[in-house]
Amino acid sequence: MEEAETALVHAATTYEHSRWKARRREIFKCSSRSYFIRLQGRLGAYGFLIQLAELVHDSDAKPVVQPFA
Repeated sequence: MEEAETALVHAATTYEHSRWKARRREIFKCSSRSYFIRLQGRLGAYGFLIQLAELVHDSDAKPVVQPFA
């Protein structure tokens, strides 16, 4: 879990918008698993929330069959 939280912080500090470079980055920590990022550039500002989540179900996943011993 610690590795995932480290990756989340890295994503929050390095994310760049695809159309313009951020002039200012504000990162708000909501919890150890949730950050709000506000990027301001020459043409405007936008914000987004990133969260760490665990996949608990995928209807398209193939079932794991355990071999008989």
